[in-house]
Amino acid sequence: MLKTGVSKIVFGALLMGAPILVIGILFYSLFAELGADRDQFLVPGSMEVVVEEPSAYYLWHDHATIYNGVSYQQSPGFPNGASLSIVDSGGRSYEFIANGSISMSSGSYSRVSIGYVVVDEPVALTISVSGEFEERVLSFSKSAFWSVFLSMMGGILVGMVVGVAGLIFLVLGIVQQSRSRKRNESPTPGTLSQNSGDAVRPFD
Repeated sequence: MLKTGVSKIVFGALLMGAPILVIGILFYSLFAELGADRDQFLVPGSMEVVVEEPSAYYLWHDHATIYNGVSYQQSPGFPNGASLSIVDSGGRSYEFIANGSISMSSGSYSRVSIGYVVVDEPVALTISVSGEFEERVLSFSKSAFWSVFLSMMGGILVGMVVGVAGLIFLVLGIVQQSRSRKRNESPTPGTLSQNSGDAVRPFD
């Protein structure tokens, strides 16, 4: 296996192309969830969600999306004058931290963050948004920043290692192929070259 220079060159080229594929799959996994089912709701209005594990949970404005068969195309952002509250079943109010710095797009889906709330235990929450503004779609989801970040870093690291290995195989294959070509072009020891003018002719 991989005994010839050509096989090493081909294998090295495949390894060097693998990191591009890995990074592409990671980016696709990151943005594909935009079109997946998630906790969406119309505002003005409210929604109840069950948080199963402690984390930061983001509230998004899905300004380009399809909800219940209706297409929404709006300017991103939380409307002025809107009122937001997040409470649990016991009446406890959760602090909402505004953060509109994150935006995501994939195909016909686009959304921008409104902010997030930190939940320290499993709980049922009621998210209410009221005010006089055009109806729009919001969504609520767990922050995936660190998991995505670690996946990206891991993928890039693995890609770099595989890419370097591919480069090594490529160089070794080129060197081996070059040496093999030189050996094939060299005359066999003990034989005379056809172009030599020193051939000895027998006496008559």
